[in-house]
Amino acid sequence: MYFDVTHGFRHLSMVGFVSAFMLERLRNNLQVEVLWYGALDMAGRNANETNSAPVVELRGLTHVQLWVDALSRFDASGDYSVFSDLLIADGVAEEKAILLRAAAHFERASNLYGARIKIQNFLEILESPLPGSSEIFRKQLKKRLNWARNDSLAENQKKLASTYLERKDFIRAAQFGIEALFSTKCDELGLSAMDHDSRDKAKGLLQKPEHWSNIELRECYNLLNTLRNVMTHGSKSSWPRANQIMQDDNPDRLSWELKKIFGELL
Repeated sequence: MYFDVTHGFRHLSMVGFVSAFMLERLRNNLQVEVLWYGALDMAGRNANETNSAPVVELRGLTHVQLWVDALSRFDASGDYSVFSDLLIADGVAEEKAILLRAAAHFERASNLYGARIKIQNFLEILESPLPGSSEIFRKQLKKRLNWARNDSLAENQKKLASTYLERKDFIRAAQFGIEALFSTKCDELGLSAMDHDSRDKAKGLLQKPEHWSNIELRECYNLLNTLRNVMTHGSKSSWPRANQIMQDDNPDRLSWELKKIFGELL
């Protein structure tokens, strides 16, 4: 759809601009392609066309709005793919932009190694200015992808556990948190954190009471593991404390408990 926001008071142009994007959200089959504005007050400034006024294309504004929307959606969901089409529209090579779609898929499948490799390959283009409106948001995009610069699986999992906790995606936060502990233990033992048997060995050690230096840390681990299982399976636990946390109607309780556990263990 093409919008002409020429007529009316100046502020009505911005009302029309916002309305266009509202319609895009309300109608799945509608897409705003271009907004036009006839700048009557600029008539006569062209020496060769004294009776004409320019018509200004506001595509730049639409792209900025789309980027702001994409950043908001990413911060809520962690889905890197929301940036791909915007980058392609601004002239970024498609084979580079679609790496973010693959990264999003891998992260959703808890394949952090695959997600990290895709993002690392993409990050190369953020070292130089981006074309179009994308350049305005290059630093913000780099900030959200910087976790992948670290090749340590344990550190990647720790970072994402905290990131998902900030989004209040508690299941994924707990999952990445517990997996970060297994990866850290593998590193301490000189084992590959990518190896299934090594992770099972690390898990077995963490489950032994004598492994922990004090009972508080052991309880933190047990609570994290229990909360992860309760949230994953949608069931109750035999541990009253875990059930109390899960049944607390204070929306900040679970977030606070996980943050405390991460502070102690991660």
